[in-house]
Amino acid sequence: MAQETVIGKDITRVDGVMKVTGAAKYGVEYSLDNMAWGVGVGSTIGSGKIASIDSSEAEKMAGVLAILHHGNTEKLYRPANNFEETSRPGESRPLFEDDQVYYYGQFVALVVADTFERAGRGGSRRREIRRTEAGRFDGRINAEGPACRET
Repeated sequence: MAQETVIGKDITRVDGVMKVTGAAKYGVEYSLDNMAWGVGVGSTIGSGKIASIDSSEAEKMAGVLAILHHGNTEKLYRPANNFEETSRPGESRPLFEDDQVYYYGQFVALVVADTFERAGRGGSRRREIRRTEAGRFDGRINAEGPACRET
């Protein structure tokens, strides 16, 4: 029995015309009563520990509802099996699990506000007090150039 396939066939997308004409609504364009928006705040260092996060200035801003980070959130539940490892791409470590910075841009806080714009502005008004740690790299040269992997 031959299996049905869409490869090589013309497919009419029900949302195609709306998307190319600008008439389609995307998720960010819907507004609900009492909706909150969150913007992640990325680390500005590539390796180290966060000694503290000062969010007092951002918390005073109009519309900011909360600033979540490792110091004020509960630990997330981890399943006993390997579901966490196989169910999503990218990082499998729970958000805000500890004070460790593993890579540049790692989310270290989440600003929650009544609008997306206010959440974004709140993220720029926080200060991290951090201790950096020396990077550990394999300095050997290979055919592609210097190796840059952690050892």
